[in-house]
Amino acid sequence: MALPGPKPSPSNVRQLYPASHRPESQHLQLPVEAPPEPDWTHTFPQPAARAKLLEDLSPLRRLQMESDANLDALNKRARLVAHATWELVVPDLLARGILAKVDHLALKELCVVVARLDQAEREISAKGPLLIGERGMVKNPALTSARMYRDAFNRLLPEFGLSPSARTRLKAQDFGTDDGDGLFD
Repeated sequence: MALPGPKPSPSNVRQLYPASHRPESQHLQLPVEAPPEPDWTHTFPQPAARAKLLEDLSPLRRLQMESDANLDALNKRARLVAHATWELVVPDLLARGILAKVDHLALKELCVVVARLDQAEREISAKGPLLIGERGMVKNPALTSARMYRDAFNRLLPEFGLSPSARTRLKAQDFGTDDGDGLFD
């Protein structure tokens, strides 16, 4: 069962943007550093790696994967989307001082979710929301996948302070007293 009230902010965020109405509590301070970017070929295999995976599968699943000639192109695009997401998010989190090496798994999950959501949305765009089934028109299964990945995406964004509402909960950082030699003084 979830606890009432807002989710607690990471300790580095609380340090940068202290909330005046909440008492400070002691939290584990982690050093700010960028985790290494994952090898996306493990998550989205290339043709050679996929051939090795096929050896370990059941004959039915092997036949299904071999029949999908488009899978290599989809995985290539997913690797590119995941990499682009990593390159977009990591510098921002480092600049705000809220990224630690232990955030690697959650950040990887965010990138995978974005890549899978992209795949689902592209399939919906290509085939439409309704498909012809054995008994008439049926809902495209990619719609369910897209909703599932969008829900996961919406749950992960606030964890890193990446949604607009998560950013509005953070107060602006006070950089001390004004010395009068700024650009707008």
